[in-house]
Amino acid sequence: MSLSACLVAAGPLAAQAPAAPATPTAPMAAIAPIAPALSTSRDFTFAAEGNPIRIDQVAGHIQVFILEDLERSGARTLGEFLAQELPGQFQQTGGPGLPTRAYQGGARPQDTLVLLDGMRMSDPNQVALDLSAISLAGIVRVEILTGTDSTRQGPGAQGGVVAIFTAAATGRAASGELAGQGGSGGQSGGRALPSFGWGGGWINAGSQARQEDQATDTPQGYRSVTSFVGIGQRMGPALLSLSYRNFYQGVPDPYAVATITNRVYDPTREAAYRSQSGSLDLRFDLAPGAALVFSAGSQSVDRQD
Repeated sequence: MSLSACLVAAGPLAAQAPAAPATPTAPMAAIAPIAPALSTSRDFTFAAEGNPIRIDQVAGHIQVFILEDLERSGARTLGEFLAQELPGQFQQTGGPGLPTRAYQGGARPQDTLVLLDGMRMSDPNQVALDLSAISLAGIVRVEILTGTDSTRQGPGAQGGVVAIFTAAATGRAASGELAGQGGSGGQSGGRALPSFGWGGGWINAGSQARQEDQATDTPQGYRSVTSFVGIGQRMGPALLSLSYRNFYQGVPDPYAVATITNRVYDPTREAAYRSQSGSLDLRFDLAPGAALVFSAGSQSVDRQD
């Protein structure tokens, strides 16, 4: 569990799209520029500093992938997407359910920090976080910072940072997505992503499931399920938001080492993994260019082998 409070320059709440700018009371040159929505902005970074700034003003190498990029790739997990886009820095070790690790700038996997809406992600059972265990359902933006960022982020960012973001529904409207897929080898999947926005708030939810047969004969193949929900409400100068994500995957692992020279085949044997994370954020807009943000976050990981 982590708790923090900070005073930052005006920008978006880490987990949400930027709020509409307040009416300026000072010359425009004295007010920091307001970045566009998370899902459409390529020119701004939301992870390199405490507030959105133009990428050309950042000392370092940053790559930004927006919702259009994520949808075009067809990838279903963060690891699958990064292994496609940046194969030299992110490598997948095998088929579905096997981990994807970061090797940014030739550094070790544990030297890359992963942030979800500004919250540090980790897996205490592993040396480094498995990027394939993070579904892209509900994700609208991915930023890759290559190079050490330990001065600002602390331990674990010597190689770089992978920052992923979700976003709020906008406007007074309902929208959503319903999709399904199927293929050979027992491949099937589907997702439902409804959202609704009203005058001062939103609710954004969804679920995504996938399964696929394995090369060996097992009662159950690879399967994964992701569910998430995000709720927010603006009350005058205050903005309250709550988010929750739950990811589960089951991976057949039928071979067990009985002795140094012998393996035993058990078709019912498998490895299961579940990760849950949640955050609560309260933001007060104090003045144009300044805000007070309180954040609380929690993550739990359960693994059964």
